[in-house]
Amino acid sequence: MWRKISPETKTEALEKIKNEGLTVKDASSLYGVSTKVIYQWLGNKITGDPNILENNKLKKEIKTLRELIGKLTIELDKLKKNDW
Repeated sequence: MWRKISPETKTEALEKIKNEGLTVKDASSLYGVSTKVIYQWLGNKITGDPNILENNKLKKEIKTLRELIGKLTIELDKLKKNDW
């Protein structure tokens, strides 16, 4: 089944993927289109920044690493307190 998607919807979806780190899978569910369609939009829309998906992946990885560093810092502080 094919339906026309408004340019505003396309722009909104791409902006959320680009700026808010929304995953393509989540965007496809949110906007009711397939991931293939969103990847096509990304391919057509992105000319100067072909690494948008990689950037989003790196943002998530950085967030995960920061959380891990925080947890390790807390554990290290606990170990230091036990040694004193």
